[in-house]
Amino acid sequence: MSHEIPRRTTLVDQTVSIMKQGLLEGRWSRFLPTEHELCDEFEISRSTLRKALKVLHHQGVLRGGGNGRRRRVVASALWQESLGPKQAREVRVLSLFEGHEMVGITRTALHHLHREIEAADYSYRFYHFPLMKPRQMLRALKSMTSQKHIAGWVLLFCPELAQQWFESSGLPVVQMGARTASIGIPSAGYDTEAIARDAMERLMRLGHRSIALLRPDFPLVAEEQLLNTMCQVAGESGVKARVLDVRHELSGGGVRAAAGRMLGRRQRPTAWVVSQPNYVWPLMSCLQSANLSIPDDVSVVSRVNDLFLDTAVPQISCYRHNAPKLGRTVAAMVLSAVNEGARPDDHRLLIPEFFAGETLGPARG
Repeated sequence: MSHEIPRRTTLVDQTVSIMKQGLLEGRWSRFLPTEHELCDEFEISRSTLRKALKVLHHQGVLRGGGNGRRRRVVASALWQESLGPKQAREVRVLSLFEGHEMVGITRTALHHLHREIEAADYSYRFYHFPLMKPRQMLRALKSMTSQKHIAGWVLLFCPELAQQWFESSGLPVVQMGARTASIGIPSAGYDTEAIARDAMERLMRLGHRSIALLRPDFPLVAEEQLLNTMCQVAGESGVKARVLDVRHELSGGGVRAAAGRMLGRRQRPTAWVVSQPNYVWPLMSCLQSANLSIPDDVSVVSRVNDLFLDTAVPQISCYRHNAPKLGRTVAAMVLSAVNEGARPDDHRLLIPEFFAGETLGPARG
């Protein structure tokens, strides 16, 4: 009867084990120190260290390095190894807004995301992640992402700092909605730039040259994309068209105050593009109070449809989004990231359909 002789544990094996333990304990949460610092700390040669780092790279625990760049920690690979591949079974949605603060189509998309996640035998949790100071946010993210039962993440209306954190973490994550272009995490959302371009071209063909964008006074990527593209189209048009940026507080009163200031000017906008559908009615109330007829005196277009807009009288001109498809798309992407690894260059855009409605008409004169 033969016996297999156990392999001798080498200094490289010991270094790999010590580094993994340090990573699991959160010693280096995002990037490793330099090779020089690690050699000093472990009292090993650079040759031994590089062999250990090569093993960690091969196991998917580290990424990057070389040419003076620091190596990035892939936390998901460590946790899956320490827990076993089937123990991390929660997909968590992080959002700056609570569920009741979201418009109907976003809630619909989350409903379908929830259903697809649970059909794949994962649990689903929606987590309100309020806006914080940068240092507090980083502490909260570090604490939250150390929870080993979470398999994957979906970011919804999250600030750039949170997106950067997840980009550097190596965790399975998908951005739901408009993304910050410079950040390399997978994303799925509606094509805001295509909406802005289409809306401007339609309005300018109808003779509108003073077009107001009504948007919340809140740092959202989609709002900036909408404004920038509308201004770009106006500049490229060859006609004297202008876009007026009308920002309002997150309330009906805030909309009426912002719109009232704009209507007090001598040259009023002849058309309004409303970024969020729940602020269409406060705007229309304000316009009617100023004795403006819709669409004879002024046109109104909503960037997003919603359940209450679909039954409105008059019918609101808007872009109708396929919320169930978005929810299913995000679910498929995050499950793929969990099981096969994230693809940072995977960005999917859904094109909404324009609904003409009854609030869009030619400019007077």
